[in-house]
Amino acid sequence: MPRLVYPVSRVLLSLVFLVSGLEKIYSWDITAGYLRDQGFPIPGLLLVLAATIEMFGGALIALGHLTRPAALVLAAYLVPVTLLVHPVGLMQGANPNPSDLLKNLAIIGGLMLLAAASPTPVSVDAPMEARARPLREREV
Repeated sequence: MPRLVYPVSRVLLSLVFLVSGLEKIYSWDITAGYLRDQGFPIPGLLLVLAATIEMFGGALIALGHLTRPAALVLAAYLVPVTLLVHPVGLMQGANPNPSDLLKNLAIIGGLMLLAAASPTPVSVDAPMEARARPLREREV
């Protein structure tokens, strides 16, 4: 059972990025318009970068390949997205809702935990790490 927790957790965590990346692609004009309305320069380029980071990062995490760097890149990506793109301030609007802020903070926490625990069992990284470990031990 514990071995299955890792791949299931990776897939569940990656879904938010895979779905978000697909939404950006399928609602390109709407998302670009939102970014433009928020005052972001070159919204098309920002969308390409965002969709690429989300899709590739999510896929790498789901597969368990290059998990640590993918998790760290996605966590770092979420910081400016959380602060700049989403209106997450606790005092914004007539009915402020901190849910977006808390959701993104939880995802960042999960990504950092995944980066610390990687490579996890049942992943592409695990066999490669096992082969590399004897080489590193011989170097010491």
